[in-house]
Amino acid sequence: MRVRRDRRQSKLTILTTDELLDCVQTLECYSITRASDYPSSTDTRMRAIAITDSDGSAAPLSWSPVDKITDCGQHTVIVDNSPTHGEVQLWYRDDILPGPAVAQGRWKTILLTHQLIPMHDGKVLDWVPGDGTWRLWNYDATSTHDVLPGNPVASGQWQTIRSGHQLIPMHDGKVLDWKPADGTWRLWNYDATSTHDVLPGNPVASGQWQTIRSGHQLIPMHDGKVLDWKPADGTWRLWHYDATHVHDVLPGNPVASGTWKTIVSGHTLVPMHDGKVLDWVPGDGTWRLWNYDAASVHDVLPGSPVDIGNWFSIQVPQQLIVMHDGKVLDWDPLTGDWRLWRYQP
Repeated sequence: MRVRRDRRQSKLTILTTDELLDCVQTLECYSITRASDYPSSTDTRMRAIAITDSDGSAAPLSWSPVDKITDCGQHTVIVDNSPTHGEVQLWYRDDILPGPAVAQGRWKTILLTHQLIPMHDGKVLDWVPGDGTWRLWNYDATSTHDVLPGNPVASGQWQTIRSGHQLIPMHDGKVLDWKPADGTWRLWNYDATSTHDVLPGNPVASGQWQTIRSGHQLIPMHDGKVLDWKPADGTWRLWHYDATHVHDVLPGNPVASGTWKTIVSGHTLVPMHDGKVLDWVPGDGTWRLWNYDAASVHDVLPGSPVDIGNWFSIQVPQQLIVMHDGKVLDWDPLTGDWRLWRYQP
């Protein structure tokens, strides 16, 4: 090799080294101007990556991801550095329940047949409709191995609130006890200090709805209104809630109504702590996050979703429960396994 020296007579040392090989994986995306242009999933997962020499041997690998590719949450996660079964995750956007979970564990006594209902004061009602038994738990997000720690603060058994009823915590702290089969309903005061009956005394209001029955779902919204949704055909109505109307707490005509074409059977609507609505399909883990606007009388979830994605580990039979502090409890009634997630829209 001929080396030309400049006028300063620089001396260059020539070294011979073995060929250096870098394995580079580049994710190229075209015509994308914002995170929502990506496919309807949060990430692409590359599994079973095998890199071997010509003789079949596998040298140790150490992937070095370039993080913070953009300002919208794109990043790379190295799951497994193995040269024969490596795994890399390429994330298009931040997840609204970003990992890892802030707490996780397994309950032995809160399983199938139980329902968990987050109460207005931050406690959690654990109700078994089959026999009417119930327990009230303190909730503590800092208790990382059990967010419902210790013993229940109250417990008992209801004789008239059992299978066929639904308990819906309302914005003002009261509890709506609704029987979809015949439309009858009762509104109860909630009192956590009444340790033998947290829905004490007589109902403060009661009645029967003719048009809100089986096939409907009642969803209490962040602003105090109630969304009445019929998944079978996507029709919905938004009602004012007024606890002082003792014969009809959803009085008068709906304040908005319409029909959704893409939010139908198989979907679950979960009102979030910030007022947005999570539209989740437990069957495949896909989800969309919508703005909620009660003034948009023809579509209270107007426009396009503000975020979309696909959870691989949050699917049926899991349930999502929004807690008083805005975190989201992911609970599997079959096993008792649970995880607590931060919510980051």
